[in-house]
Parts: sequence; structure tokens; C-alpha cells
Amino acid sequence: MSHRLSHRLSTTLSSLGSTSGLRTLDDVRDQVATELAMRAASTAETVDGVRLGVVLTLASADDERFLRLLAESLRDRLLHTSHLFALATTGAEAHLLFTGSSPAQVQRALSVAAATLTGRMGASSTAADERSAQAAVEGVSLMDEPLLWRVLRASLVLARDERTPPPGALGVAQMLAGARRGVRRLTPGEAFDAVQGLGDPALLSGGPTFLVDIRPAPRRGGITGSLVVDRNDLEWAFDPRLAHLLIASSYALRPILICADGRASSLAAAALRALGLYNATDVVGGFRAWREAGLDVAGGDSTAEEEY
Repeated sequence: MSHRLSHRLSTTLSSLGSTSGLRTLDDVRDQVATELAMRAASTAETVDGVRLGVVLTLASADDERFLRLLAESLRDRLLHTSHLFALATTGAEAHLLFTGSSPAQVQRALSVAAATLTGRMGASSTAADERSAQAAVEGVSLMDEPLLWRVLRASLVLARDERTPPPGALGVAQMLAGARRGVRRLTPGEAFDAVQGLGDPALLSGGPTFLVDIRPAPRRGGITGSLVVDRNDLEWAFDPRLAHLLIASSYALRPILICADGRASSLAAAALRALGLYNATDVVGGFRAWREAGLDVAGGDSTAEEEY
């Protein structure tokens, strides 16, 4: 059930402050926060056993401190209940605070909000107990209430254990095994010999052989004579139907792919075989194994860690 909770703090402070000369500003703030927390807790939705709520307040002085008071009052009221609330002030320069019964709930909500409020949300900070986190937000209005509700509900979806794959889905290990099934992959030494026209005659049959470096960071050390093709461009570069590369004009071509460690290259070689380049294969162990075998490396930092 959607609801809107708002207040004009300055008006409330004036009316409450006039009733007793002994009351301090902090006393009045505490009372307002307590009353808002009571209303929010009583009208909260329950989704997957979690109490959810959105509270929007009109901007006033010391917004951040007031939102923290409201969060503390909500947590006290829902001490033994799983809950997650979005508290925000409205205005051109607003503040957003998430408070919940667990740090994980709060961080999930914060992550979803950052993705949802693209370009509007500033740097965030998390409380010492990790059960609340807040950030500055540009241009919050009452129209954003449905958006904040979506953030809360989406964060609950992330919290569910939905790791059981749907029918037909493959894990990456299964994909990798399938890509390598029935394929003769080459050791670094075999790949080097094949490019030089040496070694096993079975590797020399067919069309021209090229070593293709598909790593995203060739600055980390390359291989002299290799053809550097970004993985994102590989299929477009080697599809003979498109002929984007002069050498990629024949299905008899034998591309030997090399990546950082031999995983991405296996999947990439499978993609080329799906295009009809049935001779495509890759290097076992990738560039790391190539370097460890003492084969030719050109440029870059030979000690840097490799990426896929």
C-alpha cells in the first residue's frame, strides 16, 4: 500500500515551541520524528516478510540530522521486525537516507538507488552500525515517491536466493567445456611452431595460420607478429561474409586465439567456429603460459597481472 508522509518542520516547531518555554529545539525535533515514525511504521507494506516504507518530508534546516533522528525512531519502533525504509527530504538539494534491520538490506537499497537515480545521486556515507546510509540527491519531489518504492522492492528481489538456473541455462564452466569439446587446443610451443610453419603436419594443413591476440590490454606485453583484434570486434572482423579484414576472406583460415589465461579465447574460438571458421582454436594457458614458456614477448610490463 503506497502512502505519503510529509511535514513542514518549521511550522511544527513553531506550534510546539509556543506551548512551553521549557522545551528545546531538540525536544521538538525528537517529538516530530517520533510521530512520523509511528505513522510510517503503522502504514508500512509487508513484502517477503520485510516491512517497507517511504517517508518524504519537506525541506527544513538541518535535514540530515532530522533524517537520522527519524531513522533511529523507526529502528526503535521496529526493533524485532525485518524492515527497510527510504527517508528523503524534498527540494532542489535533497537528502536520501535508507535505514533497515540489516546492513545488507541497506547496501542493496543504496546500490539500486544509485543505478535508478542516475546522475542525481551524490557520494554516499554509511553509519557506524551500517544500518543506515545516506546521500545527497538532486531534485527530489513528491513525484519521486513511486520511484523510491520501486527501489525498495527491487532491493528485495536482489535479496532473494534465486540462483537456481532456469531450464536450459548453462553455467560458464559448462559453456567452457562445450566450447573445448572435440577441439585440439595448442600449447604455446605448438602455437608458435604452427605460425612459423613448423611442427606437427596436422597443424599445417588448411589455410594460412595466424596468432590473434584478443586481450583488452595489449600494453601489458604483446607477441611480435600477432594480429591484435579486440574481443568485441572479433566476429565482425573474421566473418568472411563481411571481409572487414583482408586475411579473413576464406573459411579455410586457421586463427589461433590467445587471451590472458586461455578461458576467454576458448569461448571466442567457439564463436568463430559457429561462423564457419572450423579451424579456429586457441592457446592453452593464454598469454601467461606463453610468457612462462619463454616465448617472444614485445613491449609492455611483463610482470603486470593479466585480465581475461
